[in-house]
Amino acid sequence: MMPKVAEFVYTWSQQSLLILHSDGLAAQWNLNHYPGLGARHPALIAAVLYRDFKRTRDDITVIVAKVREAA
Repeated sequence: MMPKVAEFVYTWSQQSLLILHSDGLAAQWNLNHYPGLGARHPALIAAVLYRDFKRTRDDITVIVAKVREAA
């Protein structure tokens, strides 16, 4: 059963980073412990969080979104 859905609205800028994950990722991660990681490709950010904070007894989803860099 899904609990009541809550909507949140935040401003979005060129430097914004959105990280969403299921409960299969431990909640104690802190991107500040990985200097420079926030500037890297979203797939790399998701992979590092998965590697370091996955719960082995649960499935996991990690989504990282940011503004695409100009080519």
